[in-house]
This record gives sequence, structure tokens and C-alpha cells, in this order.
Amino acid sequence: MKSLLDLSWHQARRVSWPALVLLLSAAVSAALLLAWTHHMDARRAARETQLQQLSASRRHLPAAPAKTALDPAAMRQMQQQVGLLNRDWAALTQALLPADNDIRLLSLDVNPSTSAVRVIGLAGSPVRANSYAQALEARADTLHEVRLLQVERQSDGVRFEVGAQWNR
Repeated sequence: MKSLLDLSWHQARRVSWPALVLLLSAAVSAALLLAWTHHMDARRAARETQLQQLSASRRHLPAAPAKTALDPAAMRQMQQQVGLLNRDWAALTQALLPADNDIRLLSLDVNPSTSAVRVIGLAGSPVRANSYAQALEARADTLHEVRLLQVERQSDGVRFEVGAQWNR
């Protein structure tokens, strides 16, 4: 006859400290992760409630007035302003570039509404500054009324200023 199973208590082997520490750290990590997910869910729910209240309050705002067409004077002014922006800027900058390496341009000031151009540069001598102004005057297709406004000797060269009108 078969014997019954032996159900008597056997003392189990002791759990080692590293295994116990690993088990506890896994439990703490799982608890922290669960708490963090609950916190994020609560924040999301609060944000959704806030957005629903905001959208509900916006429903009660009056509608924006319908846009009206521009009158002819305003349309003409807007077209003039767009025309000022759409000028040939590349041709202007190409006309202002000096052919002489002895001349350095320091600043360029352009007023598109009045077509005024002012260039400040640095040259090796007053003769070079004057020749630059004459070269600009020769470019009649882009610039007119070219004037050498100022020539001033400084420690690093001759600083000059040229004023001109940009052809429309």
C-alpha cells in the first residue's frame, strides 16, 4: 500500500541579507511608482477640469466683430508700404560695394520711404574716399544726388560719410 505524503514541517533554509534587501527595495520602488502615477493622474484630472472651466467661460464671450474691407485710401497706403519693402535691395547693396580693397564700409543707413541712403566708411586717404563717392555717382541707374558729406582724419584712417538718393 502506498504511504501517505509526509506533511511534517521541515525547517527551510534562511533567506540571505542581499536577497532581503533586494526584495525590500523592489517593494519600495513599486510603492513609489504607484504613488507617482496616482499623483500624475490627479494633476491630469485637475488640468482637465481647469481647461473645461476655461472653455466654458469662453463660450460666454461675445463674438469678434466681422472684419471690414479697407477703404481705398488705406488700401493705397498699404500697397505703398509693401512696395517699399519689395524694392531691389540686392541692386542697392551691389552698387554700394567698393571696388577698392582700401575702402571699408562701416555702416549703411537706408530710409525706404524717402529713398535716402547714407554710407559711413573708412579709407586710407581722402583721395580714396573722394574716388569712392565719384564711383557711386557714376552708378546713375541705382543712385543719384551723391554727395560726400564728411571727411575726417582719424588714427586708423580717413572716416567719410556719403549721402545719396536711391532711384525708385
